[in-house]
Amino acid sequence: MLCEDFYFEKWYNATLMKTVKMAESEKQISAESFDKIIDSEKGLVVAEFYSINCVPCKLMQGDLEAIDKEYSGKMNLIRVDVTSNRELAERYSVVSTPTIIMFAEKKPVYRILGYLSRHDLKERIEEQLKQIA
Repeated sequence: MLCEDFYFEKWYNATLMKTVKMAESEKQISAESFDKIIDSEKGLVVAEFYSINCVPCKLMQGDLEAIDKEYSGKMNLIRVDVTSNRELAERYSVVSTPTIIMFAEKKPVYRILGYLSRHDLKERIEEQLKQIA
């Protein structure tokens, strides 16, 4: 095993365990709660559809949470575990994770499939915030 492989594996395992612990402690959102949030929110709602064993989802989680704090009051972040919320995943045709769907005025307005860097995520969110302003 090469030195780089060893350190990557060590980092990967540490990241995986940290994220699994966070995901296990997270409150699961129900379809009913999801609908209430979408219906009541005036601004942008960013719904991240993820699964616990999805590595790109884990990598994006911190970036999404940081963006959520930065845009507090302008957007609302919802995390939906597709394993425990198959109904929502089917309703919005989520076939792979991560999938991010942005909602404005109770309708899906933008969809992202797969991993994006923090810069790219922020750019897409800013575009949608400008459109609904």
